[in-house]
Amino acid sequence: MDAKVKIAKKVEIKKLDRELFLPGEVGAILELTVKRKDGSVREHRILKSKSYVRQFLELLLVQMNMVSETHPMSIRDTGNNVREVAFSSYTFGCDAPIGDPVYGLVVGTATTAPTIDDHALGPR
Repeated sequence: MDAKVKIAKKVEIKKLDRELFLPGEVGAILELTVKRKDGSVREHRILKSKSYVRQFLELLLVQMNMVSETHPMSIRDTGNNVREVAFSSYTFGCDAPIGDPVYGLVVGTATTAPTIDDHALGPR
């Protein structure tokens, strides 16, 4: 009789938000998964975003104040173009296609620390 052995999948225990942020701190958690061509996971990391560019705070302000379309707020995009932005459920959408740095929110890592007035992420 041939017995088949079932292999248990590895269960990942994620860090809790309270382990990444101080009480009352606002921030983003980046969860990165790099896969090989065959679909297997090469690297997986969960880390705290350490910096923001001005647009993140401006978009947060638009959402928190429910800025209307009749009186939108002017915000620079990643191409340094001024856009009129109003409250929307799509403001913090993170569904851009891979490799498209001008669509929606952009997150990542870089060797140059951004300043609050940068309009885009620096080079890696």
